[in-house]
Amino acid sequence: MEQKKYLVFLIFITQFTIVGCFNKSKEKRISQNKTEQLIWGQKWFPDNSARLKGAIIIDDKGTLIVVGQNFTATDSIDHPTTIAKISPDGIMLQNKPIGKTGLYKGKYKKNRPYNDFNEDRLVEILKTNDQRILLFGYKTFPGFVRKLWMLEIDNNLNILKDTVYKNLGVTDTGKMKAFNTSKGWCLASGNYFEEAGLSRYRVPVYEFNNYFACTDTKSYVADTVKGGLLSMRTLNSAIDYKDNLLLCGTGALGSRKIDDDDLKSKGCIFQYDRKKKQSRLLLQFEENMYPVYIKPNAGQYCVLSRFYEKIDKDSTNIYNTMVCYDSEFKELWRDRQLVGKGMTPNYVAFYKEQWHAYGTCFRSGFMVFYELIYDEKGKLLNTKYSANSLEADAVGEISSNDMVFRLFTDNGWRIDKIGFTN
Repeated sequence: MEQKKYLVFLIFITQFTIVGCFNKSKEKRISQNKTEQLIWGQKWFPDNSARLKGAIIIDDKGTLIVVGQNFTATDSIDHPTTIAKISPDGIMLQNKPIGKTGLYKGKYKKNRPYNDFNEDRLVEILKTNDQRILLFGYKTFPGFVRKLWMLEIDNNLNILKDTVYKNLGVTDTGKMKAFNTSKGWCLASGNYFEEAGLSRYRVPVYEFNNYFACTDTKSYVADTVKGGLLSMRTLNSAIDYKDNLLLCGTGALGSRKIDDDDLKSKGCIFQYDRKKKQSRLLLQFEENMYPVYIKPNAGQYCVLSRFYEKIDKDSTNIYNTMVCYDSEFKELWRDRQLVGKGMTPNYVAFYKEQWHAYGTCFRSGFMVFYELIYDEKGKLLNTKYSANSLEADAVGEISSNDMVFRLFTDNGWRIDKIGFTN
């Protein structure tokens, strides 16, 4: 009898330990035997020019703070940044435009100078470790000069702090990525500058303390390789792993004799050590393959890429390419799918023990969303296409408990709240 009690106790302790370790893992897995269910799907600002950029979850109920661009009818380029608060039931509780927009010189003119464009945009949102809400983007100055712009807001969209960093330039602002650090936060984004009369593009990692001061302005993502210095030029996605950032995008070999604009981009993934402030090249992709998104899960990394296959001088096929690597970035499997014309892969998710690749393409003359579903070994299980859209972009997704919020630009802002039932 005593032995039986001891055995039951051991089984209980073992189960408790396993469950506890599982719950503390960074990647929360949604069970395979649960069925995906659409709880609600909502659209706001129904116009092609309204672009959703990102969102965060601010409480356990699933209340969202969302950022993007809206559209107003004043002229064809008036797209003010808008922040909004959305209830757990999908009701927009409030929204607020932020920043200037429009033209420097009066009303819209057909032949206006390019640098008349005067627009401020916020394109990235971060909830800090101490529950502050930060927004990142740029303010535009005469001559089409963009400088880093950062806001702090509260849960009711009130502005607590508004800062412009006139010594920090930004260019590829649609791909800003912000991360928490032990002392504040950091931001990776594209930057343009001139050197010896030549144009240069590079990706800096700016670090900030909790008082909004930029503590590092000179760390760039680059590595010395055969042939010279390979610098990251455009950032498509990034993930935070221990003390490292893994940055996915394109790079180019620099030379003082060659304008960067003339260099052929190379698809690559860099590792940036935040403590040492050093970068190293992890992967350089084959020609005509450009990574757009990287997603980790249980010691593996799945990379979503575009692959361009030239058919003849007038046509090129674009493939959705999935490649999965182990923790040492040795390839485990890959799959290439021609899902439709004008294909644009957007992001990867992992749940229900499956990989999910999302993007947009043209089918029968319409823009649609697509989803490719793979098992953990890379077998394609299913391909799904959505209803027709005029202009579509799969922005990404965020999750809380067993709820997933999928973010789209679909003739305006669109969010689908997904649950999982037994």
